[in-house]
Amino acid sequence: MNAMRLTGSAPSLRQHTITAPVPAWRHPGHVVLETCVEDVEGVRISARVGADRAELGANLTAAGTTPSIGTIEAAIFAAAEQVEQRRAQAGAHWAEKPEAAAPFGLRILIRPRGGSFVYNADEGRAMIADVRRIATLALEMAEFTRPQATGGGRTTLPPAVDLGFVVGALTRQRATGLPLWWIPLAVLWIVGYCLFAQTVTWIKTPARRRAGLRTPILTSPAVCAASGLAILALHGLCLAVWLVGFVPLVVVALALVRNHEERSVTSGMTTVAAACLMFYVLRCGGWPPLAPGLHDGLTGLLLYGYFAGTVLHVKSLIRERNDPAAARNSVLWHAAWFAAAVVLCGPWLGTGSPWWIVFFAVALARTTAMKRLQDNGLTFRPGTLGVVEIALSAAAIACGLA
Repeated sequence: MNAMRLTGSAPSLRQHTITAPVPAWRHPGHVVLETCVEDVEGVRISARVGADRAELGANLTAAGTTPSIGTIEAAIFAAAEQVEQRRAQAGAHWAEKPEAAAPFGLRILIRPRGGSFVYNADEGRAMIADVRRIATLALEMAEFTRPQATGGGRTTLPPAVDLGFVVGALTRQRATGLPLWWIPLAVLWIVGYCLFAQTVTWIKTPARRRAGLRTPILTSPAVCAASGLAILALHGLCLAVWLVGFVPLVVVALALVRNHEERSVTSGMTTVAAACLMFYVLRCGGWPPLAPGLHDGLTGLLLYGYFAGTVLHVKSLIRERNDPAAARNSVLWHAAWFAAAVVLCGPWLGTGSPWWIVFFAVALARTTAMKRLQDNGLTFRPGTLGVVEIALSAAAIACGLA
C-alpha cells in the first residue's frame, strides 16, 4: 500500500489558488470559537448558542469520517436557519452589525475512514471526489453559501453559511515524524563508526594480540550489511550513490592509520568530510544528490567548514600548541570561511541563512582569543575545549536548520 500526497492526484485542484482576504463582516481581533459535532442537531445548537463555526464529521469515536452528502445539506439548512433568525432579530440594518452579519462557519471533515492518517491512492481519490461533490452542493445552495448581491449589484451581503473543509493526511515517512529508513541508517552509522574504530585498533595491534578483537571485527560488518539492505529496501537503490563518496574517504582514513598518521590534519579532515556527508544523505536522499536545492548544498559545505576548522583549532591548542604555523593555519581557515559566509549568506547572494555570518564571526573570535589567552599563560584542558565545541556545534546545527 503506497502512501500518497493528496495534491499529487488532482491537478485541477492543485493548480487552483484561492485568495481569502478577511471579509468586512469579521473583526480582525475576534477570537473564533469552534465546536466539533457529528450530526445536524449539533450544528444547529452551535449556531444558536453563538459559536463561530462547527466542524462536522461522522463517527467521532473513530476520530471522525466524512458525513453523508444528505447530512451536509441538512446541516447547511439548519445553520442558515439560525443565522437568518439572528439577522431578523437584529433588524433591517443587520448587515451593518458584525455580530449579525458574520456567517456561520461550517467545516466538513474529509476523511474516508478511521485509524491511520496515511492514505493510499484509492482513498485519496475518494477524498477528492467528496470535496468535489460538496463543492457542487455548495453551488447548488448558493443562496445560503455565497455572498448575495443587492442594490442592483452595487453592494454584497454576506452569506448565511461559510462552507469549508478540514483535511488531515500524512505521508508514510512522516507518520512517525521521521522517515522509516532513518532508523536502519542510524544503526548503520553507529555500528559503522564502531567498526571503523575496531578496524583502527586491529591495524595498530600486533598480530599476536589480535585474538580478542576477532569477534567484533566479524560481527559488526554483518550488522552493517543488514542495516544497509534495510535502508535500500525502504528507500530504494538510489541511496547507494552515496557509497561513491563514503568508500574513498574510509579507504583514505584507514590508509593514514596504516601509515601511523591517524592524528594528522589530513586524517581529521577526511573523517570530518565523511561525517558531514551524512547531512546530504539525510536531507537529500538519493539521486540527484542536491535535489532539494542550492540551500542544502551550501549548508553542508558550511557545516564542513566549521567541523573541519575544529581539527585545526584543537590541534593548535593541544598537540601543536608550540607551533606558530598551526595557530596561523587555524586563524586563516576560520577567516576564510567567515569571508565565504559573508559572500554566500549576505545581501549579495543570500543563498543561506545570515546567521552563518554571525556564527563564523564567533568561531573566528573564539580561535583568535583562545590562542592569545594561551600565549599569555592560560592552559586549556581538553574537557574545556570540548564544552566550547559542543556549544558551537549546537549553534552550527541551528544555523543549518534556520
